[in-house]
Amino acid sequence: MQLPLPVYLMDVKQNILDAISPRKDIDGLSTLHQKEKLILPATPIAVLHMIDHYEYNVQGKTIAMLGNSNLIGKPLAFALEYKGAFVTVFTDESDQEEMKRFCREESDMIISATGQIHLVDKEFVRDDRSQVVIDIGRGYKDGKAAGDVQREEIEENVYGITPVP
Repeated sequence: MQLPLPVYLMDVKQNILDAISPRKDIDGLSTLHQKEKLILPATPIAVLHMIDHYEYNVQGKTIAMLGNSNLIGKPLAFALEYKGAFVTVFTDESDQEEMKRFCREESDMIISATGQIHLVDKEFVRDDRSQVVIDIGRGYKDGKAAGDVQREEIEENVYGITPVP
């Protein structure tokens, strides 16, 4: 099943996802996988591999997770908490000023998976090169690939930053 579904199927989206055999539900979007946390979808696994590759220890770190989707935000937050990180999740309903303040003042790492192009700007980061920013969002602006993060605006202020996905 490829998401997003057409608007006319949104009311039955979870029923359709639950009809997929749990053995074939590689994204872990069925109710069973969501409740039992049986598998991690591919993108959270890729982020964890990247963090491990660069030997960044998340244990005891404060992480701002922007986005709470069942495909990325929720399972990635769960996996990072399992590794000992303190994760605060922000959604579209979160107070935007509080989100910016938390990211700037409290977070060691910002992971953005909102799909809101260029959401994360210099107001989200400190200028002491102590933070890591991971951009998972993807869209297009002016015909070019763009992520959630305004990379050019903040890259000089952070310790590490990923490119546009």
